[in-house]
Amino acid sequence: MAQISRARLLAPMLAFFGLLASVGSAAPLLYRGTEDVVAAMSAPAIAADLTVWVDRDHINVGESALGYVELASPAPAGGATVSLYLMVNLSWGLTVPETVKIPAGQTRASFPILSFYSFSDVYGSVRATYGDWTAYSSEVRFHGVTAQVTGNKTSFYGGSTTEYKLTVKLSLAPPQELNLYAYAWLPRGSTDTTVLKFPAGQDTAETTIVFPLLDANYNSRVFASTFSTTGNPGGTTVRVLAIKPSLVMPTSDIQRGKTATGKVVLSANVREAAKIALVSNTNSVTVPATVTVPAGAKEVTFPMQGVSTGYASIQATFNRSTATSTVWVVATGVEA
Repeated sequence: MAQISRARLLAPMLAFFGLLASVGSAAPLLYRGTEDVVAAMSAPAIAADLTVWVDRDHINVGESALGYVELASPAPAGGATVSLYLMVNLSWGLTVPETVKIPAGQTRASFPILSFYSFSDVYGSVRATYGDWTAYSSEVRFHGVTAQVTGNKTSFYGGSTTEYKLTVKLSLAPPQELNLYAYAWLPRGSTDTTVLKFPAGQDTAETTIVFPLLDANYNSRVFASTFSTTGNPGGTTVRVLAIKPSLVMPTSDIQRGKTATGKVVLSANVREAAKIALVSNTNSVTVPATVTVPAGAKEVTFPMQGVSTGYASIQATFNRSTATSTVWVVATGVEA
């Protein structure tokens, strides 16, 4: 008796469960779900699922990769045009063609994955669509340009003549002129934005950030930014100190009816002229209501008039900080 093949014996059972296109077929068509079965019926020339993959799962800026799409059955006459799309945020650093064509009679085609200059560090997958089928690649990560961001000071006085310079060194020089934007957070708002200019092929740029007077010490975060969705290179931290006043009084008492000299000394040389408010808490000593520290300086003297014997507390206020010192007024000699 002629031997009957196992495939022919199993065919009726497999056909009953929808695993064969027909009872007489000896090659099983495996489907992952009802939608695949319906799709296969409507497009009998393509009787299998679609797959897509990428030849590497990490792509650095400046690099490229290859992607592949594949059908289990050969593409029909005229070929199979598969649509491609980058999922999540991969489009912030990578590009793929809109479509790739599998030639007629073939099952596979490749497509280029190119990177462009970007500061993003993102992940996602490649989506491929053909007819009713959609497939996703495994996760791909893109690693963009990184930057070393440093300041010339770890701390300094805001509003002083000290310049804060920010230097940014990129891991990859830009292929064309690039502008980044530098600024720093303040307790209320931020500094004015300055520009970091990178000529094509140059990986380092420097700029100066101007910090205003702050009335309290503050750890400020300084950023180099693209102001776009393509990522930010990074930042650094600087401690911005508040400029405060101090008082230097005469080493001896003030004689009644005489004038002595006091001095206000600030923590640092001021970038702009600084007005200091002065007050005496008694009538023993009189002081001017205000004195001004010139721009570029840190101190100013003022007269103190001894009016009557006793003492007075002199207060100097600047930038919401107050310094206090006590002086004594004594008689000029024996009085009748």
